[in-house]
Amino acid sequence: MKLFSNKAVINQPLVSVIIPAYNAERYIDEALHSIFGQTYPKIEIIVVDDGSSDRTGEILASYQPRVKCITQRNGGGYPGSPRNTGLNHCQGDFICFLDADDIMRSTRVEMQVNFLLEHPQVGVVFTDYQNFSDSGAFEKTHFQTCPSLWDRLRDHLDLALDSATATALLIQENIGLPSSMMIRRKVLGVVPRFSTAFQIGEDFHFYYRIARVFSVGVINRVGADRRVHNNNITRNAIRVLHNCAKSRADLWKTESNRENLKLLNEYLFLSEINLAYAYANQRNIRQSLGHNFRALTIFSCKNLKNVFLSLRAMLRTAAIAVHIKAPST
Repeated sequence: MKLFSNKAVINQPLVSVIIPAYNAERYIDEALHSIFGQTYPKIEIIVVDDGSSDRTGEILASYQPRVKCITQRNGGGYPGSPRNTGLNHCQGDFICFLDADDIMRSTRVEMQVNFLLEHPQVGVVFTDYQNFSDSGAFEKTHFQTCPSLWDRLRDHLDLALDSATATALLIQENIGLPSSMMIRRKVLGVVPRFSTAFQIGEDFHFYYRIARVFSVGVINRVGADRRVHNNNITRNAIRVLHNCAKSRADLWKTESNRENLKLLNEYLFLSEINLAYAYANQRNIRQSLGHNFRALTIFSCKNLKNVFLSLRAMLRTAAIAVHIKAPST
């Protein structure tokens, strides 16, 4: 563990760690202790209790004043709300997040602070992260599952990506999550805070808007462990598709970079096709045809391959509608 003298600690930037928590009684102790074990010494911890109905508030009270606890009415399942509440109360020069069921590796904060100090043009920096469940860790880290990013990063300890490169990568591969990112405070004076319009995808929406203005850092070391369990909101496939498409469509409306517009258009087209198949499999023919029609008329953009995929999806929906076995996809 790296040791810091009193003088060194005084001169270090303050880091705020924000934890949004909702009914997190099973995991909040482990999350907090992973912050207490950081090798970086100058940290303030802010937990926003988003209207929990379990013992989360009682547990948090036992950590005061070491942990600043803020309680608010539940934000209705929109995670941007507690994240923004934390931003409103933090004092740090650098700011990072940890979801209440995730865990920080001991050197995460130190790695990210050092990177931001060495790269003043970077507004947000991500470490790699490792998914795990009750049965153990997944075989690959997240960065290793992002082909475009991994092609650039595999032979480097870290990289600073310019805005054009970072935004294109983010569209193709959502390279981070709140539990693996750190931002500079000055970002908040330039980029609007988390959107409260999305139940899923508010983090990507925030990263992308930062990447339009600042360079983006990636550190090729695991800084966080992300818990995958039955309560993960992202298990609902249709909800995920809807919200991720909604966040990208919002960015699509204001994107001026021609190449990124093409990438966003392709993402939205595939989202509509996937929604069409998902609803068809649920025998919801009206919704399926609606997404087929949107894919064909809005996002195909005279691309013959996309027109073919749209028509194929429509045929599958029609086949299901008349109880005929559809061709495999």
